Amino acid sequence: MDEEKKEKEEIEKKEEKVEKKDKVKKVDKPEDPKKDKEKLTEKKIKEKEEKEEEPNIDKEKSTEEKEDKIASPAPKKKKKINKMTLSEIETKLKEVEDKMGGLNSKYAQHLIQRKKSLTS
Repeated sequence: MDEEKKEKEEIEKKEEKVEKKDKVKKVDKPEDPKKDKEKLTEKKIKEKEEKEEEPNIDKEKSTEEKEDKIASPAPKKKKKINKMTLSEIETKLKEVEDKMGGLNSKYAQHLIQRKKSLTS
């Protein structure tokens, strides 16, 4: 009786090991890298073909847009607080108070500190 139980347990353990190995093989089995490369090259070829199929009108528009972007001036950069003059700081403080509804923001606090350092 005991021998039969032991044999059954051993068989069950072996089956579990085999099942675990099968699961690991399925999950850890890497795909063929050659196939991956082929897929990537196929995608690139398709993308190039799609770009070539686009009508010339779109290309003309895109060149016009590029020319417009080049002709327009670059957007103005915001001036750093430590580079601002007293009058610029006062105008910024008024803007911040109107937009943010007070002077509680960190930006407003930094402006106030800069104003104090300039006036002292």
